[in-house]
Amino acid sequence: MEQCFYTLQSRSYLARKLSVHGSFPTDAEVITAFVNATGALLRAAHGLQSCSHHAALFEKLSKRDTVCTFNYDLVPERALKTVTQAGSVDFGPWVYGWKLDSAPSGWNAPALLKLHGSFSWDVPTSGDKYFPIAIQSWDDLEDYPRYRRFKTESTRFPIFLPFWDKRVEEAPWRTVWRSAFNRITKCTNLIVWGYSLPKTDLKAYQLFVLARPNLTNLCVIDPNTETRDKWRKLFLKARFFEYSSADAFLKSPPDWWQAITP
Repeated sequence: MEQCFYTLQSRSYLARKLSVHGSFPTDAEVITAFVNATGALLRAAHGLQSCSHHAALFEKLSKRDTVCTFNYDLVPERALKTVTQAGSVDFGPWVYGWKLDSAPSGWNAPALLKLHGSFSWDVPTSGDKYFPIAIQSWDDLEDYPRYRRFKTESTRFPIFLPFWDKRVEEAPWRTVWRSAFNRITKCTNLIVWGYSLPKTDLKAYQLFVLARPNLTNLCVIDPNTETRDKWRKLFLKARFFEYSSADAFLKSPPDWWQAITP
C-alpha cells in the first residue's frame, strides 16, 4: 500500500511539472487518501487489541530508557497502559517524552518517540512546538480503536507519508527528532525489533549514523537475515545478539537484558 501511494504521488507530481495532459490528483488528495486508508487498515487490523510482547519488553524499562518507533499505530500506548510504571499514572505529554518536568512523581516509564508520527496526535497549528495529543487518558484507549478519519484534504497531518523526503526540520517534527538524536547519542544497549531501515527512510538511517551511539550491546529481532546483518554492520564494535522472533528473545534473552530492573 505504501508503494502504491508513493508511486501515485511521484507520478502525479512529475506529470504536473511536465504539463502532461490528463487528470492527476493533487498532493493534498494523495496524502489525505493515504492517511485515511492507513487509519482504516489499522482499525481493522488492531482494533482494541494489546500486544503481550510489547508489554513484556516495556515492563523492564524505566524513564531512563527510550522507545523509538516508526509505526503510526497505538500498539505501544496500549501496551504501556498495562505496565505498572505507566498505567498507574495519568496519561499526558510525558508519554511521548515531552514536558517531562510536569510529569507526575510516579512516572517511571520509557519515553515513546514516534518518529513518523501517530494517530494519537492531532494536526499541529503553525508555531506548535509539540503535537496536540488527541488522547486525554488511558481510558480513552478502551472506548474505540482511535484511528480517526480526517475529513479535509491537506498535506499537514500528524503522520509522515512513506516518502524519502520527510521534513524533519519543520516544527513540531524537529522536537521529536532532536529528542531522538539526543537520546540515541547516549544509548549503550540497543534492541531493534522489526525495523529494516528501508531505502525510503534515508533520514532515519542518517539519524543513527550522526548520533553515533557507543553501543555495548546490540540486539536485533527480525526474521530477515539481511536486516539483522544491516544493523550489525552499522555498529560493528557492539556485542551482537540476533533473534528471529520476539518469542525467541523473550524465551532466552541476553544476560544483560535479564539484569535490567525498571
